[in-house]
Amino acid sequence: ILKEKEIMGMEKELNNNKLLLYVIATIELIVGLIIIFTHNIWDGWELLITVIGWLLTIEGAYIMIFPIQPCLDFLGKLNRSKQIRYWAVLGLIVGAYLMLKGFGV
Repeated sequence: ILKEKEIMGMEKELNNNKLLLYVIATIELIVGLIIIFTHNIWDGWELLITVIGWLLTIEGAYIMIFPIQPCLDFLGKLNRSKQIRYWAVLGLIVGAYLMLKGFGV
């Protein structure tokens, strides 16, 4: 949230390093599939974990299947400087919620 310029710099570096993008996509695909196969619960708050697993799987597969430039263009639209703060805050809120639910608070 506080280092917006560094995050934008990382995005530019990722655009220049296609191999790193494929490695990240592979990790997303594997982690997403693990979540789907081990935690496919569609009820209650656990639904959020399953949805995250499906989103990781879809994003990883999308990056690996489709041509790289349209993927980078799409990801670039999501990572505009004003939107980075919203995505970061959303991630913090979801993470805090899952932490509270997971530890039974």
